Amino acid sequence: MIGALIGAAGTFLGVVVTQRETLRRERELHLWKQRAEAYVDLVRWTAWVQHWYLVGAPDPYERPRTVEMARTAARIRAFGDDETGTKAFKLLDLLRPHVSAQEIKGKRPPPPEIETLTDELADLARERLSHGPR
Repeated sequence: MIGALIGAAGTFLGVVVTQRETLRRERELHLWKQRAEAYVDLVRWTAWVQHWYLVGAPDPYERPRTVEMARTAARIRAFGDDETGTKAFKLLDLLRPHVSAQEIKGKRPPPPEIETLTDELADLARERLSHGPR
């Protein structure tokens, strides 16, 4: 009888520990998915700016909205990546005057400082994405 109780208690504890570990892992994966989406948005944003430099003019059919750029930077900072978040907000501040005009078609690329910062941000985002969930 005592052996059966000990066995049942052990089984119960095993189930509880397994459930807790499963919930912890699911939470980690959920957070990683949200972080990854923010970094993919950042890569998309930097790719648009890099395209501007490659072609010499902004894409006439697509342009990043400053609101989306600000939200991406805020999400990255909210996940605790101050380095990338700070650089993303700096890029937003530098890029805003160049993309805020109603008509940007045919506009020359912004100053080289923006291109350098864009490259740094793209590298940081790719680095963060390559680490995967912890």
